[in-house]
Amino acid sequence: MKGAIIKKIFVIFLTIITISSAMFLGGCSMINSRSEKENENSQMIKLVESKEAEKAFYHWFTYVDPQAFKKEGFIQSYEIDRNSISKNPMSGIDFDIIINGDSDFIISCNINKNSDGEIESTSATYSDKLSQALER
Repeated sequence: MKGAIIKKIFVIFLTIITISSAMFLGGCSMINSRSEKENENSQMIKLVESKEAEKAFYHWFTYVDPQAFKKEGFIQSYEIDRNSISKNPMSGIDFDIIINGDSDFIISCNINKNSDGEIESTSATYSDKLSQALER
C-alpha cells in the first residue's frame, strides 16, 4: 500500500516536471520568435529609410511631378509611414510614402535588392487623391 502511494506521488511529480519543462520551452520559443520579428522590422525600417533606398524611390516623385521639390511643383515634402512597412510575400519590402504631410496623398512603393545587391524600386501606385491633385 505504501509503495503504491509513493509510486503515485512519483508519477505526479514527473508529470508536473514534464509539463513545467514544456511550458518553459514554449515560452522561450515565443520570446525568441517575437525578438526575431522585432529585429526583422527594425532592419526593414533601416533599409527603407536609408540613402540607398531613397535614391531608388526618389525617381517616382519626379516621374509624376517633374517640378517636385521646386517652388512650382506640387510635391514639396515626403515622409515614410513606418506603420506601413511590411515584408512582401513575393519579395522585397512594401511601404507608403506620405506626400506633403497629407495622408490622402500617398505613394505605395516596393523596394527590392537586384542581382547585384543594389536596392531598386520595383513598383509604385498612387492614391486617387494624389493622382487628381497632380492632374491639375
